Amino acid sequence: MAGDGEDYTINGDLTIKGVTKPVSFDATFNGAVDPDPFGLFRMGAEGTAVINKKDFGIEFNVPLQGDAVMLGDKVTITVSLEATLNR
Repeated sequence: MAGDGEDYTINGDLTIKGVTKPVSFDATFNGAVDPDPFGLFRMGAEGTAVINKKDFGIEFNVPLQGDAVMLGDKVTITVSLEATLNR
């Protein structure tokens, strides 16, 4: 993970259908509360990454007229998370 303030890049491995590839998520830190109503340190973040579905062996598509297809190869993955610190 690299970044500062509210903007970060989170690098990791993503596995889809048994294929694992490195992926980078552009993430935004949404803030923290300490303590939350339950007495815990709690933080939130959101991130997005764009992958090529063919890199993971996903070939499904729906042909249209001519050479067109219904689905593009690029897929955007959006993740929202909330975490607490185990003290």
